[in-house]
Amino acid sequence: MHGELSLILARAGALDGEARMQLERVSSELEAHLQTCARLLLLAQLDGGVLDRQLRSEDVDLVMLMRELIELVTPLAEEKAIRVERLHMGAPARRVHCCKALLVEALFNLLDNAIRYTPGGGRIDVAVLRRERHVIVAVSDTGPGVPAQERRLIFQRFYRGALGTKGAGTGLGLTIARGIARAHGGDVRLCSPSGRGATFQVRLPVA
Repeated sequence: MHGELSLILARAGALDGEARMQLERVSSELEAHLQTCARLLLLAQLDGGVLDRQLRSEDVDLVMLMRELIELVTPLAEEKAIRVERLHMGAPARRVHCCKALLVEALFNLLDNAIRYTPGGGRIDVAVLRRERHVIVAVSDTGPGVPAQERRLIFQRFYRGALGTKGAGTGLGLTIARGIARAHGGDVRLCSPSGRGATFQVRLPVA
């Protein structure tokens, strides 16, 4: 159906402005629903342990990966005049054994979440650290933080913080990020006090 709508839009030169806008809105809403369905399928696979048995793992340098992801999200941050700072991201390489595509999904979710919750003119700090037998990716923002009453709820699916941007997001990003990390023997944690911005850490076993 989405493909059919795209074809109609491509050939919709003769449509008036209002009709074209309605078609574009329907196409956009359908795309959002398809993305939500894909994320729910991923969660079901994570919950059922299916991905644990199907992971195609490789050694990934998290420093290089985070540099690439920061470049990807920088235009989104710049739309809100948010600075994204790289911390502790020099040599040596910090490698983990993982499914790269899934790890990209998890880490992008954290960066996207930070951009959504950080007000214009704020800052996001990204660090990649080695702690004994683990590599830690820390994403910190200067947003409103997570209220004490919400800290135990934020990893539940469909939960969206009361202080976030209205009308944006599905409430699945943190749930997916934690599920992916745990499928790799790691975890995602909130590591900041209430009311002082938010810092999320992804902890993964070193390769």
